[in-house]
Amino acid sequence: MSQTHRSSDKRPISVKLLLTVPTWAARIRWAEEFLSSPLVTRVAINPTFGLIILAVTPSGFTGHWSSQDKVKPLLEQVLKSQRSVDYVRLETRIFGNGGSAEVKVQTVAGKGIMVTIRKPVERAGIVTIDDTKVSKTYFPDQDEVWIQPSPYLLQPAFALRWKLINQNYTLKEGRASTIAGQRVRQIVLEPIDNEIPTRRMFVDPKHKVMLRYVMALGHDDESVVFDTKSVEFGRVAAMASFGLPSISDSATIKNFEGPRPVFIPADSKEDAKFSARLPDDLPFGFEISGAYLFGKGVNTYVAVKLTDGMSTLTVYEWLKRRAKSPPDAKHTETDRYGVSFGIAVVPGDTIPNSVLEQIVQAFLEGAE
Repeated sequence: MSQTHRSSDKRPISVKLLLTVPTWAARIRWAEEFLSSPLVTRVAINPTFGLIILAVTPSGFTGHWSSQDKVKPLLEQVLKSQRSVDYVRLETRIFGNGGSAEVKVQTVAGKGIMVTIRKPVERAGIVTIDDTKVSKTYFPDQDEVWIQPSPYLLQPAFALRWKLINQNYTLKEGRASTIAGQRVRQIVLEPIDNEIPTRRMFVDPKHKVMLRYVMALGHDDESVVFDTKSVEFGRVAAMASFGLPSISDSATIKNFEGPRPVFIPADSKEDAKFSARLPDDLPFGFEISGAYLFGKGVNTYVAVKLTDGMSTLTVYEWLKRRAKSPPDAKHTETDRYGVSFGIAVVPGDTIPNSVLEQIVQAFLEGAE
């Protein structure tokens, strides 16, 4: 078993997740499946608790990959310019369950990002606009617009992300290729632990935009997370039809609040009726990037966000005698005090079950 225990940064670092109550689960599983964009941006809805996730990777890279320094500046530019490049692209998302979706992504510098689901037909027309302050999603079937604070306001600290990438991955350049008519360079992040996936990012070096994202466990188990089918750069193309459709003007508006931060374990006791479990040592180089309370009454949960610099996991905690298990919580365990734990992964991230089980076990042991 390959794993490393490292102590965590104990600052209250912000999370990549906005959550509320579990009664909305039936309507919003679409978004975690269809609006997740690895590395550069992630736009999703937690299928259990309802609110949109729109997360960003680190804002820059520094470090000491001596023989691969030619790749490092490109990756830094890609991450820094993700909101300053005007473009529209059509991409295919491919999920671990064999499903896929066609998504249109528009980014306009100074205005934000727009994501429109085009396929499958039953999800077509769902649109999200995020300007880094407020996120709005229009659901045509329900004729509703959901409004919430932008998750960009609650990003984890770059210092933690960079430290963990530097500890847990090595960087190199792969073979160049052409995607959607654009010449791309391949940036490869290889994990220190062989149970963690390798990540391949195919980047347009001229425009500093990633056009394909691939994850692989071993040499023969490669999974394309998203692939660009067409892309057009420039302000005019990016601005075309940017905004929620006019039909949404008469839709029902629903406003949602974000989670409440948990800075120390005792912060959750009044609402959740137990002290949050925040273990210092986690396997495979993961560390806690934030902990949050969400829900109300008996349906109050703690969400602990973890990262190894590249992967994002959520460990849910709840009092078993009061609350139901979140639908997306896997590998659930309960400690002797009646606190249950379960773990969830962002769709497309191919973290093996063996890794997830060991992380849940670390939470269980940390509570004893």
